[in-house]
Amino acid sequence: MFFQHLFTFLQQLPNWLNLEEVLLWLAAGGGAVIVAFFFSWLAENFVFWHNFSANLKLFLSLVFSVGIGVGAYYLLGLPDLITFISPTYTLIITILLTWLGSQTAYMRSKYRGYGVCVTKK
Repeated sequence: MFFQHLFTFLQQLPNWLNLEEVLLWLAAGGGAVIVAFFFSWLAENFVFWHNFSANLKLFLSLVFSVGIGVGAYYLLGLPDLITFISPTYTLIITILLTWLGSQTAYMRSKYRGYGVCVTKK
């Protein structure tokens, strides 16, 4: 059951190289996913985040989720700006995805012990 839900979720992800598709995804609820990832991965590493009350954390999560969605919806209303930004966005995302892919491959080969038995002469 879990894998069925995961597969359904992954099918709903946008084409990351298409700015318009990503903005539409963010406006349609993807902002909540981004905020959840940001707060659970990045903010939890800072002491000040742990000092906030649960209600404040919830409020900040909601504000950031709505802010991302409204900002994406606003940008969708500016087609000239999207057309202007889109090539640069695609280039930056391609660079990031290539870097992430190379780092993932490197960590897998390192984990499997590739190159460990090479000795210095």
